[in-house]
Amino acid sequence: MTDDLKVPYIQREQAEVSVLGSALISPDCIGVVLAGTSEDEFDGSYRTIYNAIRAEFNGGGPVDVTTVGARLGPAYSDQLMRIMQQTPTAANVNAYLRVLREQTIIIRANEIGEQLMTETDPDACRALIDKAGELLADRKRYARCTAEQLLTLFYNRMDQKPEYLDWGVERVNENVFAEAGDFIVIGGRPSAGKTAFALQCGSEMARKKRVGFFSLETGDCKFADRFVSHNAEISMKKIKRHAYSDADYKAVLDKSSDICAMKLDFIHASGMTVSEIRSYSLAQRYDVVFVDYLQIVESGLQRALATEQVRAISKDLHSFAQSTKTTVIALAQLRRPDTTADGEKAPTMADLKESGQIEQDADCILFIYKKEPNKANSPRIIKIGKNKEGTLGAFTMDFDGETQTFREPAKSSFKEMKDDDDELPLQFSIDDGRAGA
Repeated sequence: MTDDLKVPYIQREQAEVSVLGSALISPDCIGVVLAGTSEDEFDGSYRTIYNAIRAEFNGGGPVDVTTVGARLGPAYSDQLMRIMQQTPTAANVNAYLRVLREQTIIIRANEIGEQLMTETDPDACRALIDKAGELLADRKRYARCTAEQLLTLFYNRMDQKPEYLDWGVERVNENVFAEAGDFIVIGGRPSAGKTAFALQCGSEMARKKRVGFFSLETGDCKFADRFVSHNAEISMKKIKRHAYSDADYKAVLDKSSDICAMKLDFIHASGMTVSEIRSYSLAQRYDVVFVDYLQIVESGLQRALATEQVRAISKDLHSFAQSTKTTVIALAQLRRPDTTADGEKAPTMADLKESGQIEQDADCILFIYKKEPNKANSPRIIKIGKNKEGTLGAFTMDFDGETQTFREPAKSSFKEMKDDDDELPLQFSIDDGRAGA
């Protein structure tokens, strides 16, 4: 081992000693140490001592060099005394914990790198990369705040302008306060326009955020067509037939700088698991991740029922968002619509295909559906069906299928709902400036 590689090990051992010594010296430090560490951050005899301290604490007895020494036996007496002597002061325990975490990350990452250099099995390599992604994710075990600290946090933020995700759609921005770490679902039936809506919103978000769009059913060429059609406002029919006019070429040229400035990546994700999406996203440092769509993500549960697979995917996406502070926006298929004499009913959470777990995990759920089901270019209704920190309701948007673009009508109102049990008929009354709307 070279001198450069020895440094993290030496610093980590010093931190191990200081953290354990703080717990043995000061009763006030024991809870801090146990809440801020795990046994994985200690090696050899230090791990044995850590587990003994934890066992004494969990047993309700006092924790000091005498009680821990009695649990471990005389073989550890000299080491326990040396740990206490080498600990400068228990007052700096939080600094010792920070050093221990940082040096542990470096050492574990190096160990993973060494394993990758000799590994020949692709699945084992993927597992190691996933492990590295979890290791490097910026996450805290516990974030305790006293009542006084909570009030201070509130005061400190009162004069700060909040920064929420910009969807590029006024009605959504007004009612959905999406932040880093949120798990959001956009539900729609086939051909409702959920992918087009997600692409439009993703393009807007990519002006300020790093966006990864993981598509499990669309190839890069088809995605490129839809992406350019929307952003350059060129007819999809012309694109598919390669029947471009001079005006079309000029439109693409005029938008090229704007398009290239977007921090948006497309990833053809067929066959990817949530773990693989997570690892790739962490490597690329995406702020926002779109997954199109949830029910066809590879679950890794080969023999499980569809409901069990979707449940696992939903929970993993929720965990991905929360643990890495990435905003995850997953598209989801809905069940076939219920039809009554008045037409189709508006979708509710019960229509999320395969699993009620999605409803439980999501911070916000948007539904997209046609106002006139039999018309391709029918106005779309955007319904906010779940919203942890905002209003429930619905509004209409015009949809131009030729350019895959949603537009807000000149006169559009937001119809508020009390809860998702409000069974709005498909054609509910919203003043959007059109006769008969």
